[in-house]
Amino acid sequence: MAVVAVVGAIIGLYALFGKLVPSTAKLAEYDPEFSISATLIKVGYVGGFILLVLGFITLILLIGFFVLIVAAIFLLIGSIGLLYYPLKCIANLTQQYS
Repeated sequence: MAVVAVVGAIIGLYALFGKLVPSTAKLAEYDPEFSISATLIKVGYVGGFILLVLGFITLILLIGFFVLIVAAIFLLIGSIGLLYYPLKCIANLTQQYS
């Protein structure tokens, strides 16, 4: 069961960092209105996962707990960017076809 979880985590990280982050950056180059979402996703998820790894490494020390809290905040920022992304797409489509 642990092997399935590790494989799922690797596939998820590949989807996030190999597909989602570059695609939002390319869309932000095409249409600058998507730059807010691309920036939130990039800063939130990349910073969050880096701090998450550092937090688990330093969890033995007291500072690891605080790093994990900051990592959770960064991951929340990335999730807000991910939620803003389709809402901006829908708003652009309704504006374009109305």
